[in-house]
Amino acid sequence: DLARLAALLTKTNPADPYSIDSSLPYSLHRAYGDASLPLLKQAARDTTQVGMRISCAKELIIAGQTEGFQYLLQAMDEKPSFKPEALQFVRDYFPDLRGQNEGVLLAFLKTKASTH
Repeated sequence: DLARLAALLTKTNPADPYSIDSSLPYSLHRAYGDASLPLLKQAARDTTQVGMRISCAKELIIAGQTEGFQYLLQAMDEKPSFKPEALQFVRDYFPDLRGQNEGVLLAFLKTKASTH
């Protein structure tokens, strides 16, 4: 079931190509745990939908995966209008960063994205 469900992460609805189910990465991560991580990474890399990339990136960050930080930065570059949402996620998920300005948050993301 996991592979079949994960295939939906990058499937675009031709009738509404901008529509996404951004709850699917969350649901897969909760239901399948670490087994979902390779599929979330693949979806974040392969999707043409920035919203899906962000949703996958968030789950990867929660799981402590470097790629999550990379994909979150990529999504912000691709669609700057998503930047406030992405930065708010960082503030919410990392309590030490609450109240920090955009520059501090971006520096944090870049540091985490380059960690191996």
